[in-house]
Amino acid sequence: MSDTSLKAKIQMLISQSSYTKSDKLICPIVKIISMRYPSHDKIYAITKSLL
Repeated sequence: MSDTSLKAKIQMLISQSSYTKSDKLICPIVKIISMRYPSHDKIYAITKSLL
């Protein structure tokens, strides 16, 4: 999956959640996205940059 589409999925997840942006959301978001897309390191890096 490309970086752009991963970024869009993560941004959608953040905006649809009722939580405010914080570093505490990195682990849950990475777990959720990793269930579908196996590139764990790429997901972590993109999530960290967005939060």
